[in-house]
Amino acid sequence: MRRFPMPAGLVLAVAAVGCIPGCKRDVQPDAPVTATTKKPTAANLVAYLNDNAQRVRSIKSTEVQIDAKQAGEAIGLEGSLFCQKPRDFRLRAKVAGQPAVDIGSNSDEFWFWISQAKDQDGVARVHYCSYPDMAAGKARMPFPFQPDMIVAALGMGEYDPTKDYTVNEDAKTFQLVEPAVSAQGDKVFKVTVFNKTQVAPNKPQVLAYVLQDEKGNEICRANVLEVQTVPVDKERPAVLPLRVQLVWKPQQIEMTMRLYNTQTNGIEARQAAKLFSRADLTIPAVNLAQAEDGAAHEMSLQRTQLLAPVK
Repeated sequence: MRRFPMPAGLVLAVAAVGCIPGCKRDVQPDAPVTATTKKPTAANLVAYLNDNAQRVRSIKSTEVQIDAKQAGEAIGLEGSLFCQKPRDFRLRAKVAGQPAVDIGSNSDEFWFWISQAKDQDGVARVHYCSYPDMAAGKARMPFPFQPDMIVAALGMGEYDPTKDYTVNEDAKTFQLVEPAVSAQGDKVFKVTVFNKTQVAPNKPQVLAYVLQDEKGNEICRANVLEVQTVPVDKERPAVLPLRVQLVWKPQQIEMTMRLYNTQTNGIEARQAAKLFSRADLTIPAVNLAQAEDGAAHEMSLQRTQLLAPVK
């Protein structure tokens, strides 16, 4: 029976926007830090998020530093990240200078390759699945892959103002809650958490993006630790993530990622056609929808042996 283990970093959900809902997003270094007492409407929050997202078609970071850990074990990776609407994505990372991880998505399918996740014959295969097969439940997924959440978390996701949102609040935050369906066809909630306080520069106004199951249990989250302003046009920059922490509570996994050399709207069509395709992975591939015995999958750094020294 073939098994398809996964590392901690396969669901990339990172996000940030820059100031209190209802105010301008421009960064003001000497702006006073204040709190809002009025609860915003869902329309207010959606408009605020869309203000940033509508100006960003794509993001690329040519230097990404990743620190992942589970159960006291840790590993450092370095790589690059590319993302383009609506669901194009590519993350490639190395360990000790050697290729270790390749994760990608386009409009048709997603895939992953892990150098140390070898089958019994010693081959590290590319594992892939089409979105129709995933939605039909033909593949037992090793991780909660939600492409729309990834795009939103990177500050590019446009929220539909006609959807049925709920706004909750506690002492420190507002939460925009959206009922949704995961790529696996399960009912989920996407929760965007806002700081009630108008923040200082480089601090996140959006504190987290959270994915919950139908019962409200947390599946995964991205905690935004630091943001950056990146040029988009001559008039206004975009506010994008600089440092984020990804957390999977059920698996007790954490991953902190820092994005350098971030650029917006710089992926050309010719580059995108090659970048968001697994054609350059000229190694054997396995369709997850045709996995033997519908094998169960686990997301574990130990199972993938990513923590083992690269020889």
